Amino acid sequence: MRDLVPLSAKAIMYPRQHGGFEFISGDINLKKLQEPLSDIKGGCIISHPPGTRKTRLTILFLHSFLKLFPKYRPAIIAPSSLLLNW
Repeated sequence: MRDLVPLSAKAIMYPRQHGGFEFISGDINLKKLQEPLSDIKGGCIISHPPGTRKTRLTILFLHSFLKLFPKYRPAIIAPSSLLLNW
């Protein structure tokens, strides 16, 4: 999935973000998600310290994910103070 991240975005990602991207995408069974009646459930929590651009990491991941699965609708659960970030 990392191949779907724009080169301009990859160039400004922190090393921790590269690792986080691999962590998020590595836990997804892409073949299972392609099954029409998949019962796959899950998720992950990125708990990096404040200021490490977790929001950007999540947006980059979702951008890549939705290129593969345009009909899916991810749910974002975050404090209301982050609403403007999204």
